[in-house]
Amino acid sequence: MEKDKQYKVIGICTTVCRFILAVVFIFSGFVKAIDPLGTQYKIQDYITAFGWADVFPDYFAFCASMLLGLLEFCLGVYLFFGIRRIIAPRAVVLIMALMTPLTFWIALLNPVSDCGCFGDALKLSPWETFFKNLVILPMVAIVWYRYRRHRILEFSKIEIL
Repeated sequence: MEKDKQYKVIGICTTVCRFILAVVFIFSGFVKAIDPLGTQYKIQDYITAFGWADVFPDYFAFCASMLLGLLEFCLGVYLFFGIRRIIAPRAVVLIMALMTPLTFWIALLNPVSDCGCFGDALKLSPWETFFKNLVILPMVAIVWYRYRRHRILEFSKIEIL
C-alpha cells in the first residue's frame, strides 16, 4: 500500500514538472516564432560575442532562429500532451545541458545584455536567465528520469497516425 502512494506521488510530481516545462517551452518557442527577426538579432549578438561573425553567413542566424523556435514549441507541445515521452525529455535535457553553461558564461562576462529566451515578451538579465535554468534543470531531470527507456525509436499506433 505504501508503494502505491509513493508511486502516485512520483507520478504527480513528474506530471507537474512536465506541464511546467511544457508551458515554458511553448511560450519560448511561440515568442520566437512571432518575432523571428528579433531572435535572429539576438543569435547574431551571440555569434559576435563568441567572435564567430566571420565564420557564419548572415542567413545562418535567421535559419537558427526559425529552427530554435520550432524546436522549442514542438518540444513544449510534446511534453504537454505526453507525445514522444522518450525522445522529448532527452531533447530537453540536451538543450538545457547546452544552454545552462552558455547562460553562466554570459552572466559572468556579460557580452549580451539579455538572453532573448522569451523575446521581447519577458526580458531577463543574464543572471536571472542562469537562475531560471537552474530552477528548470531539476524539473528536466525528474521528467527525464521518469520517462527514460532503452528503446528510443519505438512508435505507438496512435503516434504513427
